[in-house]
Amino acid sequence: MGIGVCYYIAFSRKKQAGVDVEEGCAVKLCCFASQINDLTGKVLTLEENGRLKRAKFAAPGIAGRGCKMKQEMIILSDMINMEMVERIRKTGVTLEKGSRVEILNQYGLPVDRQAEHVILSGCLIMFSMPQILRSLANVLEKSGVSFTFLSKEYCCGNFLYRPAIKARDEAALEACRVYSKEFIGKNIEQAKKLGAKRLVIFCSPCYPLYKYLYPEEEIEFYPALLQRVMGEFSLAREIDYYPGCYKLHRRFAPVEMDLQSTDRILEKIEGLKVNRIVAEQCCYRQAGIEQLIQETRTDLQIHICTGCYEQALKHPGKEKAVEVLMLPQFLERLMDQG
Repeated sequence: MGIGVCYYIAFSRKKQAGVDVEEGCAVKLCCFASQINDLTGKVLTLEENGRLKRAKFAAPGIAGRGCKMKQEMIILSDMINMEMVERIRKTGVTLEKGSRVEILNQYGLPVDRQAEHVILSGCLIMFSMPQILRSLANVLEKSGVSFTFLSKEYCCGNFLYRPAIKARDEAALEACRVYSKEFIGKNIEQAKKLGAKRLVIFCSPCYPLYKYLYPEEEIEFYPALLQRVMGEFSLAREIDYYPGCYKLHRRFAPVEMDLQSTDRILEKIEGLKVNRIVAEQCCYRQAGIEQLIQETRTDLQIHICTGCYEQALKHPGKEKAVEVLMLPQFLERLMDQG
């Protein structure tokens, strides 16, 4: 009879063939595989130092009897917003903003086509910045790229992480990642049915979760695709470029953002001088905004993160009369200028 790996938990004091947990944590349970049928979907009473706790386990996939297994289980608690989980499962989005398909059609974006690349916009960007996705599509179309969007895209679940991040609860973060893997898996399944060879992530918070949870898949941040397909351009001027800090993103999953692709794009533009603004603080903090404003030198600022882009529109964009563009908009302009 095989024994599974010992559970791990941030708050456990010892390892044993049982559970020593706090509510709101993800655990790996150390037990015989044949016991799993007796544990799933049940409410267990756990005792620690004479104090009773109750934990309900979500039903995982069942391993065969007598085999070695590694079993993920989630303890449901207030740390995980189950209403949000069910909303994403049902609708694909965290917040109801309208019809995704109507926006895709309104902006003439390809939907559910057989293609080599599936563009994952992020569940909210489609509603808040469809014009930027149209610019991305224009660049890809002019470059002869085979791509499509999904009519129903599932949120990666990044808003689920906020309470766990605030509480610095690593085990609860692990529980969030189990749900993210479920949601992302639905998008990957759709992409494969469309014949896609690669998933291209436009939403920066989505990227580390996709890469971390599905390392075996072909997944890239959108500047990597743009860098591969862009032609030769020249522009004799100076611009500001703010790559972003991605401190929050690293809390979702320990994956570094791909900033090298954008560096290569900008280096390839003949005559272009770039003032790269180092993000010492997040631009959603006052110190970060002040730094962004102070280090803005030109009247044109480029971004690759939609969150940073929104902050720049509100601050340097208004206070210094700076034109703020996302990278696809900038490249689209270069292509139009010939």
